[in-house]
Amino acid sequence: MSSLDEKLGRRTKDNVDNKGKSRGKSFLNFAQFGDVKLYKPSEGHNLIDILPYIVSTNRHPQGIAKGDPDYILDIWIHQGVGENDDAFVCLERTFRKPCPICEEREARLKAGSDWKSEDVQDLLPSRKAVYNVIEEDEPDLIQIFIASYAYFERDGLLDELEDYEKKEEQIIFSSLSDGRSIKFKAKTHKFGKRDYFKYKRFAFEKRDKPYPESILDKVYPLDSMLVIPTYEEVRDAFFAVPDDDEDENRSSSEDKETQSLKDEVEQITEGSDCPNGHKFGTDCDEKPECENCDEKKWKECAAMQTEIKRKNRGK
Repeated sequence: MSSLDEKLGRRTKDNVDNKGKSRGKSFLNFAQFGDVKLYKPSEGHNLIDILPYIVSTNRHPQGIAKGDPDYILDIWIHQGVGENDDAFVCLERTFRKPCPICEEREARLKAGSDWKSEDVQDLLPSRKAVYNVIEEDEPDLIQIFIASYAYFERDGLLDELEDYEKKEEQIIFSSLSDGRSIKFKAKTHKFGKRDYFKYKRFAFEKRDKPYPESILDKVYPLDSMLVIPTYEEVRDAFFAVPDDDEDENRSSSEDKETQSLKDEVEQITEGSDCPNGHKFGTDCDEKPECENCDEKKWKECAAMQTEIKRKNRGK
């Protein structure tokens, strides 16, 4: 086979492997790490080890100090953004900073869209859990596993750990010296045109042997791989970079929206308070009770929170 055919063969295989995958921006920077393999669970039973990494920046989403260990990157993501199908970290949910996509969602709700409607749901960020993992079938290869936080971390790992805590047993599954392998079952589900996994039957199993500390030099530094965009970068991708005339029209429209939201918030403020005793307009989506909040009360609280953030950004 000629050198030309070899290159064409590799290119063709890459296109087959990446069929249907987004060509847009990613929320993780893989460029400096070469050929990074993403772990995909198999339908049915799986067995993996989750490895820790050392936080190497001062921008860990949960504020873990530089030099301390963590086993997860817990983030919120906007997917399918703009004409390039980009993926961005949600600035609001992840870092409590203004996010143009979340602001647009609030504007659509304020304009009368139902919170269950597609034009609102499409703008909701999804919470992701990112791990360094080694799977049973490839014990010498560290892979990155991007999972639904709700289905894998919260309803899987953390629920299983709670059962052990009730028995007064502590499991540090990501420990190098005394960690546990994680056994779970994956099942494919469909939402619209998208397939996704749900996980169940989690169990911790003793590892055959400990990992050496030197493996910390090989795992991926997840916090430093996180791409944190500016407000403007997300806005331009979402609105497809308007020209000067469109920008002027949008500014005028946004000014009207902002004033309308201010008027709405002023009406809400009088006599409004959180039914669960939290700070109305400040603690929206910050507390566990927010998940079961009355829909009307939640919308009022979210509207006030958006206006507060816009005022702060203007200072």
